[in-house]
Amino acid sequence: MKAELLLLRLLKGIVRKNECWEWQRTIDQYGYGLIRYGRRNIKVHRLYYLLFVGEIPHGYVVHHTCGNKRCVNPAHLEAMTVSDHCQLAKPRRRQHA
Repeated sequence: MKAELLLLRLLKGIVRKNECWEWQRTIDQYGYGLIRYGRRNIKVHRLYYLLFVGEIPHGYVVHHTCGNKRCVNPAHLEAMTVSDHCQLAKPRRRQHA
């Protein structure tokens, strides 16, 4: 029952904007969607990845290929190493400097 309620909350919390599925509820200080499950806050994009794509390998992060931190569209989420993720972020930081 708890899993069904979580899935319902996940589906009700999004709005489709173009190709992105944007989380409309709680957002953390870094711009990522959060949902409360039990006594924990969990990043929503990680839950969507787990539910619709599969396991996240140990030590991996979930990258938004669209660049939208609120996006939870499984087609826009990719598991990668922290090192690979940092390499992708370097060009973005230079553009905003």
